Amino acid sequence: MTTRVLAAGDLFVRNELLIGALRAEAPGDLAFSEVTLPWPVEPFGRVAEVDEASGTEEQLIEALRGAEVCVTQMAPLTRRILEASPDLRLFGISRGGPVNANLEAATEHGVAVCFAPGRNAGATAEHTLGLILAAVRRIPQTHVDLMAGQWRGDYYRYDDVGIEINGSTAGLVGCGAVGRRVAKMLAALGARVLVHDPYLDDLGDLA
Repeated sequence: MTTRVLAAGDLFVRNELLIGALRAEAPGDLAFSEVTLPWPVEPFGRVAEVDEASGTEEQLIEALRGAEVCVTQMAPLTRRILEASPDLRLFGISRGGPVNANLEAATEHGVAVCFAPGRNAGATAEHTLGLILAAVRRIPQTHVDLMAGQWRGDYYRYDDVGIEINGSTAGLVGCGAVGRRVAKMLAALGARVLVHDPYLDDLGDLA
């Protein structure tokens, strides 16, 4: 039996990524249709009663005709879209929370909504580490000066050169999907990592 799936990707989480992931994890007779939303070239925003969505209700209503499943990052799922999509049974959101879906209306229409907590935890942790290194080594400031053709030797005085991660103490508030990764990265660089998280009793192995 063929399952009709709409891949509602955008210019970051592209349709081929959504389709490839589904084919790998849910083998079977899947028939795909596609629509591409304008995020991140166009900012996301409120669409009808849902937040942080891309595209329009009209666009989704047309794209969802006959679809039983929709996989997306940013497509809105509003009451109006649900009312116009009687075949829809599952709305999969590839982000940390279902902010672009009206969960109450989805429940009323018998549409299951799933999402992916911690999906971008790795990328966020890497970016956090990059910002830490940039701050302690004053990389943005020295880069601007060098691009302007100016050598600032005073940046390399002992009091101004910045600290090494190795041997330093780093404090993290929160140790969830992102914080745990940041802690492991800092520990790998030789930092002593202190963590505060009132929701966790056992932080496990952070080294």
